Amino acid sequence: MLLIFQPASLPLYHISTHLNCFIPSSYITVIRRGDSEAGQYVGQFEMGISVKRSSIIMDGKEKLTDAVLVKGKEKSNVGPLSATPTSRRLTSGQRTFLWKWHNDEARHLSWSYEGPVKYCHLRSQGGAQPPMLATYTPPPLTPRADGRPAPPTTLKVFPAGQELFDHILVSALIIERKRLTPISANSLMSWS
Repeated sequence: MLLIFQPASLPLYHISTHLNCFIPSSYITVIRRGDSEAGQYVGQFEMGISVKRSSIIMDGKEKLTDAVLVKGKEKSNVGPLSATPTSRRLTSGQRTFLWKWHNDEARHLSWSYEGPVKYCHLRSQGGAQPPMLATYTPPPLTPRADGRPAPPTTLKVFPAGQELFDHILVSALIIERKRLTPISANSLMSWS
């Protein structure tokens, strides 16, 4: 899969998924810059049905996914939603995922996973409104009622998120993998 910069149609990232030959029910996703597997290595993560714990490799370090990506509730004392997407605010009680790769808490990402569009902010520090870094619009889980194709999956990274682009992308990929992986044995196969 290629992540493409829309106005110029230039590939920014090459994303590939490979089977772990020792654990065939586990997959390794590798992210590189550019349009091929020869691009600069950004990172990788492995997830699957396995006794081996899920891990992420980035910046020359390997960490357990459960230590980096934490599901929780982000508390916020900010007001109602703003009209502009770049200033959208989290409200208390929304389902969030925190990406805690960096030691500096000011660089932790907070993904709000309520509604069809997912919002990424820097983690809220006190009463200040965290800057909007990115939005992600995933594909619907079922076909549209009108039979028309769904719009393409979109990851939009705003200027404030450019410095953390790699982490925004990897965290979005992992959250989506977790969101779309069945949690019970009965729903493991999608042939029903």
